[in-house]
Amino acid sequence: MKVSLIVVAILTITQVFSQIPNSSFEYWEQKNTWEFPSGWITNNINFTFVSVSKVDSLTDGDFAMKVESKGASFEGFAPGYALCTFISKNSFDSLGFSYRIDSIESDANIEVIVSQLNGSKYQQVGYWTTNQVTSGIEILRMPILLINTDSIKLEVRANSILMPTGWEGHAEIIVDNMQLGLISSINYPAYKDDIILYPNPSNGFITLEDIEMNIPYQLCTLDGKVIKFGILTDKTLEIKNTGVFILKLKIKDNWISKKIVVE
Repeated sequence: MKVSLIVVAILTITQVFSQIPNSSFEYWEQKNTWEFPSGWITNNINFTFVSVSKVDSLTDGDFAMKVESKGASFEGFAPGYALCTFISKNSFDSLGFSYRIDSIESDANIEVIVSQLNGSKYQQVGYWTTNQVTSGIEILRMPILLINTDSIKLEVRANSILMPTGWEGHAEIIVDNMQLGLISSINYPAYKDDIILYPNPSNGFITLEDIEMNIPYQLCTLDGKVIKFGILTDKTLEIKNTGVFILKLKIKDNWISKKIVVE
């Protein structure tokens, strides 16, 4: 079995989980001629257009959730999605889940989006996308930046592309055992409270100085939208868009921020 981790192996995952409803997709309900996972909203419409379906488990239990671009559409498969909302009783900084991708065609892609209610609107706090088929079961753990204690929305999307003649492309993903938790910082080395980086402004290539590797980072717009994230594995970071951004590095238990200008 092939397993890939966004975090490096030296980081211990602390088992503090949030209350994602039906997080292992063991419970399903019947509506008309199709099933949907309890606690989740889907764009299933009828037996002809079922974007979300029950399949065999990838890890624990009996079942998993399959999401594919097969919604109501014209001349092709429209995007499929499943989403749930909940309140977490615990703090967390990551989303982990098992997945397998059997089909990606054309410019289709998969997205997993975590948002949190901030005032009257949901603000993105975590994002992952891929357009790659897997050779087996993968394990993903993506960083999450909690902004408050309000409602959380979790979305799994299988996207296709809307063209003048209709929807093109097809994507599908099977997900299982979705859990929000904490990445322990026990093994992080000690750092200064500031980030040294240059040049700033830059042409899109930023060099970080006196920073150890394998720590979580997020690149955000000024309004808080996360546009890039991951684990820092190189002291040179590329930013393809121009503008003003906030680079955040998780150092020990704190997120350290630095404003970056890309011209």
